[in-house]
Amino acid sequence: MDALNQPHDKYFRATFGEVSFTTDFLNNYLPKDLLDIMDMDTLQPQKGSYLDKELKEQFTDLLFRVNINNKQGYVYFLFEHKSYKDRMVIFQVLKYMVEIWEGKIKEDKEKRKEAGLPDTGEIEIPIILPLVVYHDKGKWSIKRTLGEMIHDYDDLPDSLKKHIPNFEYLLFDLSQWQKKDIRLQAENMIAIKALSKSRHASKEEAIEILIEAIELINRTEEKDIVTYYVSECIKYMLSIRDDISEKEMEKIADKISIEGGELVMSVAERLRKEGEERGIEIGEERGAKKERIKLAKDMIENSEPLEKIIQYTKLDIKEIEIIKLQMDN
Repeated sequence: MDALNQPHDKYFRATFGEVSFTTDFLNNYLPKDLLDIMDMDTLQPQKGSYLDKELKEQFTDLLFRVNINNKQGYVYFLFEHKSYKDRMVIFQVLKYMVEIWEGKIKEDKEKRKEAGLPDTGEIEIPIILPLVVYHDKGKWSIKRTLGEMIHDYDDLPDSLKKHIPNFEYLLFDLSQWQKKDIRLQAENMIAIKALSKSRHASKEEAIEILIEAIELINRTEEKDIVTYYVSECIKYMLSIRDDISEKEMEKIADKISIEGGELVMSVAERLRKEGEERGIEIGEERGAKKERIKLAKDMIENSEPLEKIIQYTKLDIKEIEIIKLQMDN
């Protein structure tokens, strides 16, 4: 993933990845008719990602299992963090939904096989509620249904419409949220403010969010969870703002409380260590890639079959073709 997008990805996972946060968020911002048929006590995060490698530059995704209308279903979050709005989002959402269904069908077949039950061939797919969370500047203005992509869809006869797939994803446009709109618990509210405002806010506005976050620690009894969210908020702001230094943040926090100043120092130190570890990891990755390229060159010179080169080097066809072109020049 692009280093510029990592802070957004990490912060989204650190907040929406928490069941308590997502429960609070959905309870406040899902339409009431949907909330009435969802059992939030059954909300559980699911492992894995359904994103293509290329699209991880633009999105983060999270999947939660939850009972919907008294049956097992899923809530699928797609978080858009690129600097532009992709008009293909609805097709990407549909693709990921199909992949989730295919994964569930495969899982059910394996469970039946392990239990010694016959495969009846019957397929039952769960409900998936797709949500897109957007936090860049500028209002989301992209079409949200497949029907809108089809010319004069609303004027088509019902006899034709029934053969055309159509659905609408839910949208949470954080760029349009105002302070008065946020109805979450205080620690969750800080997280949303940081996610929606910190990226494009003025320095003064960003500092206000920081001050509000540090003050929250002083006036709460739930120290552990609040400190977690505040530290993630500080980490996010240190990662995306180049106009507020670590020392400046520390001074601001220290004026509010000793605990606040120490928290900024602790988060900054953690960020430095992560940077060092990432540097080592990148170096190792580059070294390993060089070795694979060298091996590919040796195998090409020895006229080894393409399938064998792919198998031994773990490079894809495109990479091998580029290496061949470079060797020919």
